[in-house]
Amino acid sequence: MLWGTMLPFRLTDEFYLEVGKLTAGWAQVEIPLEFITGILFMFAGGTKRLAKRLPRALDQKIQFCRGCLAELPQLGPFREGLTMILDRVEELSEHRHRIVHGIVDNFTPVPLGMIIIRKLEYGNLEHRFTEHRTSLRYMRELRKDIVALGAATNKAAQALGQLAGVPPIQFD
Repeated sequence: MLWGTMLPFRLTDEFYLEVGKLTAGWAQVEIPLEFITGILFMFAGGTKRLAKRLPRALDQKIQFCRGCLAELPQLGPFREGLTMILDRVEELSEHRHRIVHGIVDNFTPVPLGMIIIRKLEYGNLEHRFTEHRTSLRYMRELRKDIVALGAATNKAAQALGQLAGVPPIQFD
């Protein structure tokens, strides 16, 4: 291939493997966050005002956890760490979401190694496609960040469980 030649990205086993690893890695973040949300909902007290039901969607979990951190004094020792975790969940979630829920543009010529992922964004009156440019290298780095976030979220879930008197939860 000549230098500067641009070709459409070709879907490869390597691409699918990276998407699968991102998806599996994200479960290591979201499942402990689910436990954190449940612990705060059931055991932290005073949360009925913050949510009538256990939040299910990621943005609702984050909003609920932030509300608990702001309003429940017994969470003071966890405030800084959990806030950092929630901030990072929001940040990495956007990147992961575009990759996992988008569609690869394998028609538009791109520089070698670049991937264009398009995602349908829903609006009230009209929908639109967004474009995100990435690479397999970036996806591997994102996965490393997600794995580290999963470990931190797991530790936070265990520590909050201890505070609330929940039997230890082990994630392998």
